Amino acid sequence: MKIKNITKVVGPMPIRDPYILGAYHYDQYPKGNGKMGPDPALLAGKNLGNDF
Repeated sequence: MKIKNITKVVGPMPIRDPYILGAYHYDQYPKGNGKMGPDPALLAGKNLGNDF
């Protein structure tokens, strides 16, 4: 497969074939641990459970 072009996406992607999906996802979530939780070092010194 050959890449035809690369463009910056600003809104709906101009794709003629409705069965081709192009998506880019970048999140800035903190690093997790093996149990899908946050790294305990990130929670050090925080008063958890009193959010409301």
